Amino acid sequence: MALGFAVGTRGPDHNRSSAYEVDFSDRADRRHLTPEAVAWAIEAEDKATLMDSLILCKFLRGVFQDFFAEAAEMLHLVTGWDVTPAELRQTAQRIIHAKKQFNVQAGWTPAEDTLPARFFEQAPGDDPAARLTREQLQEAIGQYNLQRGWSLDGWPLEAPESD
Repeated sequence: MALGFAVGTRGPDHNRSSAYEVDFSDRADRRHLTPEAVAWAIEAEDKATLMDSLILCKFLRGVFQDFFAEAAEMLHLVTGWDVTPAELRQTAQRIIHAKKQFNVQAGWTPAEDTLPARFFEQAPGDDPAARLTREQLQEAIGQYNLQRGWSLDGWPLEAPESD
């Protein structure tokens, strides 16, 4: 969740990134930010972005077996459009990229992708071992940026290509 808060294009917002889903899953250990956990946070952010674009309630998150495939089917039933799950995933990635580009044009700098000091000074009350260091967060942010196809510091490179 800390990663999602730090890189959020409109600031820390659990509804925009949904990265907290990774913390509450059995796929990751919230005490260790691994590249795999970063990839899962990106996947959660992609899904949340597409849900926003399709104007779906986020409370539906847990009902899908294969979100992008089911979203493609829903979109087809409502609009008649034939889109693939891969196209919808790519659409979500392009939306996130566009938001990042907007922020850059508005003056964003890499220094803004961080958290308030208290996140590094206090462990969660229910798990003192889940302490986050600035170095761990910076490493995760770098991984996030690279996995998004941006520079290590978060500068957007080329937009994701369309198939």
